[in-house]
Amino acid sequence: MKWLRVAAIVVGGLLAVVLLLIAFVWWNGGRRVAAQYEVAAQPIDVPADSAAIAEGGRLTRVFACVSCHGASLEGRVMIDGENFARVIAPQLAPGATSATSGYTSEDWVRAVRQGIAKDGTAILIMPALEYQHLADSDLGRMFAYVRGLPEASHELPATEVRTIARMLIGAGLLPIEADKIDHEARPAEPVREVGVEFGRYLAATCRVCHGPDLRGVADPNFGGPDITSGGLIAGWTYDDFAMALRGGRTPDGRQLDDERMPWTALGHMNDAELTSVWQYIQAQPAGP
Repeated sequence: MKWLRVAAIVVGGLLAVVLLLIAFVWWNGGRRVAAQYEVAAQPIDVPADSAAIAEGGRLTRVFACVSCHGASLEGRVMIDGENFARVIAPQLAPGATSATSGYTSEDWVRAVRQGIAKDGTAILIMPALEYQHLADSDLGRMFAYVRGLPEASHELPATEVRTIARMLIGAGLLPIEADKIDHEARPAEPVREVGVEFGRYLAATCRVCHGPDLRGVADPNFGGPDITSGGLIAGWTYDDFAMALRGGRTPDGRQLDDERMPWTALGHMNDAELTSVWQYIQAQPAGP
């Protein structure tokens, strides 16, 4: 019958469109993963004195580098989903298995602040957008510390983008940080005085998990709750906040899971830094 032929043509056409769309998304995902980024080098000074190196070690904790890359920056498997992706936080410490072997200071800046690897491709699941503001002086101290670590040997597989992740990237649903960064920006040195602005500088790690406005993220499996004054920490005092970050315990006696809330790293903030972060959090508009 004529209407059956028409229906078959329509269904066949729709199927063809769907298949073409799937093919495009697949192709686009591969294209974006392999894309090369050309950015200007941003050289910085890397100190060699012991005090600066020790401070760099503290900063790798304050900014939670150790939370992903391991306590000794030996690297670890972050995600290994059979049909999603295998995401590796690579070994940063020196050694034959280090992902940063041969890195110059410019390469380090490009990776941390711009989300781009030495080979020019984007580093996946690297929150470079939240580290773009880090001052040259802090990056220099952190790189000095990493460069001076004992050599490690930790064989890790490579990051592998599998079917679901490739499709999400191709559809624009899984963003690549390097695409959203102003690669010509050069951050200024922060004013290191107790206050909201210094807290904003230090709270990069907070925003990675709790969202840009600290009101939490929609999916709790991929982030943290609302920590504005209207959220999880409503009614907390500064002492409560300090105990949570330095002792891992909330006012109601709950022990924080360091895998989800890296208090053992963030607790390395000094009093001025912790007070500044507290003031910054308190200054944010309360969530609904």
